[in-house]
Amino acid sequence: MEVNNTEAAKKKKILINGCLIPTIIVIVVIFLIPLSSSEDKGYSDNDINNLSDSLHINKDSAESILVYNLKRKQTIESSFSALYGYHNGLKNTVKNSLKDPDSFEHVLTKYWDNGDHLIVLMKYRAKNSFGGFVVNVVKAKISLDGKEIIIISQD
Repeated sequence: MEVNNTEAAKKKKILINGCLIPTIIVIVVIFLIPLSSSEDKGYSDNDINNLSDSLHINKDSAESILVYNLKRKQTIESSFSALYGYHNGLKNTVKNSLKDPDSFEHVLTKYWDNGDHLIVLMKYRAKNSFGGFVVNVVKAKISLDGKEIIIISQD
């Protein structure tokens, strides 16, 4: 009898493991694959309907506007550090102009979207000629792709 109980326990264990693992895999496939394969467009059908209604345009035109605005936003945001918030090109321009580039410390960055360009204001600390840290502010006109940087003012 003991042998039969042991064999029955083994068969039960195999049956549980044999069914449990495929069941878990099926659950993962059912719930996780649709989440990873569905693209987040950055806007919803509700956004399309609201824009279409507010501007009195068709839904295709409303979606085109939303796609354009999303790509524009992504282009602008790609010029900024996601971790520190500074504009990458402006930081490099300022840092390369310092007497001690390694002393550069970002304090804060703000920007204004002026349609065809950005106005970016960056506050930073760096060592001066005497070795002391001073706070400086630079303001620049920057193209949307971040490639053209014109310094407007620097304190």
